Amino acid sequence: MRFVERAIDKSHLREYIMDKYGEKALTEDGEIRYDFLRKALNELDPNETMLAQALKIEMSLEGGREDVG
Repeated sequence: MRFVERAIDKSHLREYIMDKYGEKALTEDGEIRYDFLRKALNELDPNETMLAQALKIEMSLEGGREDVG
Protein backbone atom coordinates (compact mmCIF):
# COMPACT_ATOMS: atom_id res chain seq x y z
CA MET A 1 0.00 0.00 0.00
CA ARG A 2 1.36 3.37 -0.97
CA PHE A 3 1.90 6.15 1.56
CA VAL A 4 -0.74 8.32 -0.08
CA GLU A 5 -3.35 5.58 0.27
CA ARG A 6 -2.59 5.30 3.97
CA ALA A 7 -2.55 9.08 4.41
CA ILE A 8 -6.12 9.74 3.36
CA ASP A 9 -8.75 8.80 5.86
CA LYS A 10 -11.04 6.57 3.84
CA SER A 11 -13.37 6.06 6.79
CA HIS A 12 -14.08 9.80 6.82
CA LEU A 13 -14.74 9.79 3.07
CA ARG A 14 -16.92 6.69 3.33
CA GLU A 15 -18.93 8.23 6.17
CA TYR A 16 -19.43 11.49 4.24
CA ILE A 17 -20.48 9.67 1.05
CA MET A 18 -22.82 7.29 2.92
CA ASP A 19 -24.49 10.17 4.79
CA LYS A 20 -24.98 12.10 1.56
CA TYR A 21 -25.94 9.34 -0.92
CA GLY A 22 -26.61 6.11 1.00
CA GLU A 23 -25.90 2.51 -0.04
CA LYS A 24 -26.16 3.24 -3.76
CA ALA A 25 -22.77 5.01 -3.56
CA LEU A 26 -20.93 1.75 -2.83
CA THR A 27 -19.93 -1.09 -5.12
CA GLU A 28 -20.63 -4.72 -4.28
CA ASP A 29 -17.11 -4.88 -2.80
CA GLY A 30 -17.87 -1.98 -0.48
CA GLU A 31 -15.68 0.51 -2.34
CA ILE A 32 -16.89 4.04 -3.03
CA ARG A 33 -18.07 4.37 -6.63
CA TYR A 34 -16.07 6.80 -8.76
CA ASP A 35 -19.12 8.60 -10.10
CA PHE A 36 -20.22 9.42 -6.53
CA LEU A 37 -16.71 10.68 -5.68
CA ARG A 38 -16.97 13.05 -8.66
CA LYS A 39 -20.53 14.05 -7.75
CA ALA A 40 -19.54 14.79 -4.13
CA LEU A 41 -16.60 16.89 -5.27
CA ASN A 42 -18.82 18.95 -7.58
CA GLU A 43 -21.42 19.55 -4.85
CA LEU A 44 -18.91 20.29 -2.09
CA ASP A 45 -18.91 23.54 -0.12
CA PRO A 46 -15.85 25.62 -1.14
CA ASN A 47 -14.84 25.89 2.53
CA GLU A 48 -14.35 22.11 2.80
CA THR A 49 -10.79 22.18 1.44
CA MET A 50 -9.47 19.13 3.32
CA LEU A 51 -12.39 16.99 2.19
CA ALA A 52 -11.97 18.26 -1.37
CA GLN A 53 -8.30 17.27 -1.34
CA ALA A 54 -9.13 13.82 0.02
CA LEU A 55 -11.77 13.33 -2.70
CA LYS A 56 -9.31 14.39 -5.42
CA ILE A 57 -6.63 12.02 -4.11
CA GLU A 58 -9.09 9.14 -3.94
CA MET A 59 -10.25 9.86 -7.49
CA SER A 60 -6.67 9.89 -8.76
CA LEU A 61 -5.94 6.59 -7.02
CA GLU A 62 -8.99 5.06 -8.69
CA GLY A 63 -7.45 5.99 -12.03
CA GLY A 64 -10.45 7.80 -13.40
CA ARG A 65 -12.44 4.65 -14.02
CA GLU A 66 -16.17 4.90 -14.61
CA ASP A 67 -18.52 2.66 -12.67
CA VAL A 68 -21.42 1.12 -14.48
CA GLY A 69 -24.60 0.27 -12.72
